Amino acid sequence: MLVRKLSSGCLAGVTRELVLEVTDAAEEDIPMAALPDAAEIFLTSTGRDVQPVHQVDDRTYPTDGPLTKAAAEAFAALAASSDDP
Repeated sequence: MLVRKLSSGCLAGVTRELVLEVTDAAEEDIPMAALPDAAEIFLTSTGRDVQPVHQVDDRTYPTDGPLTKAAAEAFAALAASSDDP
């Protein structure tokens, strides 16, 4: 699982950081031009936790992909284990 580096402009959110901690994700310099080649895409957010991305332009992505599912389950387990993960 690859995650865009903060230097790419993504926000340094708490949910993003926690997903990085509870998964085997690695931060990489991933150009936006690589998006069409991705097998699946998800975003993280305080209000949505781990949210699959269904479509970018004309390309659709699975909303139940194994990486997205693993990240969502790992984050949910962490959130359930503490009032302040």
